[in-house]
Amino acid sequence: MISKPLKWVGAGTGFVLVLLYATMASMPDGPPTGVEHTAEAAASACEASVGNDLREPHFPFAARATYLGDARYQLEGTVEEVLAGERVRRNYRCFVHYSDARRYVTDSLTVWQSH
Repeated sequence: MISKPLKWVGAGTGFVLVLLYATMASMPDGPPTGVEHTAEAAASACEASVGNDLREPHFPFAARATYLGDARYQLEGTVEEVLAGERVRRNYRCFVHYSDARRYVTDSLTVWQSH
């Protein structure tokens, strides 16, 4: 016969294991592996899209990349351009996905004045 405190320990351990499994099963997949599937490649595609909208862009800092699952990234960063002799700093946010053409494609891009 199993004592009452021991039953509670077993039930508590079982609950924690079920909770751990449910948490792990609900997490998004990690970033894809392979040379093409990197945050750096996603950032390059995003920077190219930003460069299409701005004249002579300069990226002083690396963008912050967030993996969204299904080979999709959200990138947020800072870009500078020279307008009328003045350096203007802007923020940008873009969403990219890895396409069947084996490259990252920009889904949306937002650029706004930071100051």
